[in-house]
Amino acid sequence: MNIKMIGAAVLAGAMVAGCGEKPEAPKADKAVFAVNGEKLMQSRVDGDIAAIEKMYDGQIPAARKDEFRKSMQGRLVQTFIMQKLLLAEAKARGIVLTDADLKEREDAILAQAKKSPKGPKTLDEIFQQNPFGAERARAEFRDSV
Repeated sequence: MNIKMIGAAVLAGAMVAGCGEKPEAPKADKAVFAVNGEKLMQSRVDGDIAAIEKMYDGQIPAARKDEFRKSMQGRLVQTFIMQKLLLAEAKARGIVLTDADLKEREDAILAQAKKSPKGPKTLDEIFQQNPFGAERARAEFRDSV
């Protein structure tokens, strides 16, 4: 038997062996944590971790990526819990965000940003730089005030 025939036989065998395998089913999204009926989904956590890793652009050593991801997941869950509990408490106490409250916080953030010569000059620029996207940044800004 020559080398071409052996190669063809191996290739054919690999193709036949692969035909019986079922493709991996997509992972079902699951809730990582829930607070007052609001769920933090694994897909959101995974997306946030990916955005954070991208922001660090290769600065995380490969040997520490799992540790980094676990740490980030813990932080994301803690942030979610605190945010939902604080928003629920504010609602229970009847605290309503006014336009004046929002404007005061916007002004404080812009004043801080203007201290950096190359920093963003508008809230839109600040939101555009957020690794999770401008829309989410705006919503989280409003919730944080």
